[in-house]
Amino acid sequence: MGQIHFTSTGGDQRQISCVAQLTPDADIRIHLPPGDITSDELDPAHPCKVVFDTGSHTFATFLTIGQFENKQTLIAAPVSEVSHAQKRDFFRINTSVPVKISEPSAQSPDLLEVEGINLSGNGILVSFPGPVTLWPRVDLRIALPEDDSWEKEIRCVCSVARVTDRPSGIRDVALHFEKISEEDQDRIIAFCLKEQRKELRLKVRVLGPPV
Repeated sequence: MGQIHFTSTGGDQRQISCVAQLTPDADIRIHLPPGDITSDELDPAHPCKVVFDTGSHTFATFLTIGQFENKQTLIAAPVSEVSHAQKRDFFRINTSVPVKISEPSAQSPDLLEVEGINLSGNGILVSFPGPVTLWPRVDLRIALPEDDSWEKEIRCVCSVARVTDRPSGIRDVALHFEKISEEDQDRIIAFCLKEQRKELRLKVRVLGPPV
């Protein structure tokens, strides 16, 4: 069972479930689900990223797209395993995470409680119910859902990377972690990986044997 992250020919970043098999040449044969996408929609100029879930272990790797066997099958060659730095951004999930935001280094900060809707080891996407003006940098507190309280909150300093306004009036703010302990960053990565494995298990696929 696996999930492929790729760049489409239109330049969009996408991800879908897939079935992966190891070939005798140590390449990876990737079968795309019928109806989701066809191989000619993948841009071979960009490496794709694939995460495999074997049930007891999750393994991530970069692949270079080689040849297309048919509309639903492609052959890709491993480029390298994902480094720790790449994992920080690679393991990204959509999840509801309570966060508190305040002015950086304030003695008695006024905490603004909002919702994080997308999380990775590099940052978080926060959703506000309406227009809001933030400082270029903010202090951020995160309560991971698995902790079920603020006692083990993660604290860090973030910079505002992007602001997007939806037609509904909701404002999404992308925050990049600037100052965060390695231990807390590892906690976030582990949480994202755990949640991705849960999602992958919901889409049962069989990891095929060498062919």
